[in-house]
Amino acid sequence: MTKIKEEDIQQINAKIQEASQQMDENKKRCETEIERIQRHYDAIMEKLKKMRQRLEKTLRDSLESKNDDVSKVRSSLEERKKKVLQRVKLLKENSGTMSDIIVLKTHRELTKFLLADSISIEMSVFLLRYKSGDINEAVLESMMGQTFDTEQITVTDTDLFQWSDKLVVVLEAMNENSCLFRNTELPNVAQVSKGRKKDKEFSVYVNDVCVTDNYEAYVTDYKNKSISRLSLSGSVFPRT
Repeated sequence: MTKIKEEDIQQINAKIQEASQQMDENKKRCETEIERIQRHYDAIMEKLKKMRQRLEKTLRDSLESKNDDVSKVRSSLEERKKKVLQRVKLLKENSGTMSDIIVLKTHRELTKFLLADSISIEMSVFLLRYKSGDINEAVLESMMGQTFDTEQITVTDTDLFQWSDKLVVVLEAMNENSCLFRNTELPNVAQVSKGRKKDKEFSVYVNDVCVTDNYEAYVTDYKNKSISRLSLSGSVFPRT
C-alpha cells in the first residue's frame, strides 16, 4: 500500500512539474507572438510616420512659398509708404512757398503714385488643405493581421508523391502535376512529375527555390553565388 502511494505521488509530482513547465512554455510562446505583433505594429507606424511627414512637408513647403511672396509684397508696401511719407513731409514743409498750381500738381502726382501699380496679396493666400482619408476598420485589421489556433489547422492528402528513399533537400511545386526537386542523390535540381518521371534536369546546384504566381522559377545558384531563373527549355539564366 505504501509503495502504491509513493508511486502515485511520484507520478502526480511529475505531472505537476510537467504542467508547470507547460505553463512556462505557453507563456514564452504567448510573449513571442506579442513581440511579433509589436514589431509589425512598429513597422506600420513607421510607414504611417513617413506618410505624415510627407504631408506635413507639403504643407510647410507651400506655407514657405506663400509667405515668401507675402514678404516681398510687404517689403514693397513698406518702401512705398516710406516714399509717400517723404513726399507728404516735403509738401508740408514747402507748401508755404509753393504756388497753388504747384501744390495741386504735387498733390495730383502723390495721388497718382498711391494709385499706381496697386499691390495685391490675394494670390499669396495659403489655400492648401488636408483632406483626411477613410479610417476603415476592416482595412486596419487586414494590415495588423489576425490570430489563429494551430490546433484548428488540418492537412488533407490530395495526392501522393514519391521519389526514392533519399533525404529531400529541395521541393517546390510548379503546378498540380510536377515540382522542382533535389535530394542527396541528385547533384542538380530537376523537374519531376507525380509519375516518378524526371521531365528535365537543370545544370545548377541550388539551395532554395521560389516559384512565382506566373510559374516562373527562381533558384539560388550555390556555385556562382547568384540568383538564376529557370526556363521551360531547361536553361538557366543568371539574374544577379
